[in-house]
Amino acid sequence: MITTLKFYYSYAAKGLQQTEIFAINIRSVMGMVIISEN
Repeated sequence: MITTLKFYYSYAAKGLQQTEIFAINIRSVMGMVIISEN
């Protein structure tokens, strides 16, 4: 039971990290688009 919780916790942490990176990538791409339009 505890090992399952640990595994789930690390999996969730990895998911959060990837979501953060994805959000940062989207933001930088949007910034590039705005800059190129000007």
